[in-house]
Amino acid sequence: IKKSKNYTFLNVSYVNQKNQLIDNMTALENVCLYFDLLNIKKEKYFYKIKNMFSQFNISHVLNMKVKDLSGGEKQRVAFIKALIKDSEILLLDELDSLLHPSITKALLTLLLNTDSKGQIIVAMHNTNLLTHDIWRVDEIWFTEKNNAEQTDLYCLTDIVLPDGTKPRNDANYEKNYIAGRYGAIPYIKH
Repeated sequence: IKKSKNYTFLNVSYVNQKNQLIDNMTALENVCLYFDLLNIKKEKYFYKIKNMFSQFNISHVLNMKVKDLSGGEKQRVAFIKALIKDSEILLLDELDSLLHPSITKALLTLLLNTDSKGQIIVAMHNTNLLTHDIWRVDEIWFTEKNNAEQTDLYCLTDIVLPDGTKPRNDANYEKNYIAGRYGAIPYIKH
């Protein structure tokens, strides 16, 4: 059990919509908390950390208390905190919840174009990000509740359209999703 806890801590990074930062610490202190917990000399990572703050256009918040940051700034600090660990698995839960769509798109594009060694799993509701310039068709997955109220998970490549074809790589994913062609449309019982 101890090994599995360590594996989870060391190899999985998680960013959720609540960002899980400590308000009375600075942005830099929050990012460096990982190194402090593992007694790793954080000084050798300062260049990388400062570079990430610059890439995410928030260098000005490095030494500010988290409680004084905007929601979008907090979300970007949480994102940096997760990325700095170089985890094998990066979970991004509703990354888009506090960010402008163009910032979210830029962050995803930056992340997907790095030499990441791991798996990235993103859960989001922003359909503006369902574009083929960000995702390949095999990278888009949907969840949908079935009649038994259980959640089904399926890939866009598993979908067969009414004409018998599969979704194309250059399709307008957002438009087709909103039109219900891919399923996974939420519903409210009356």
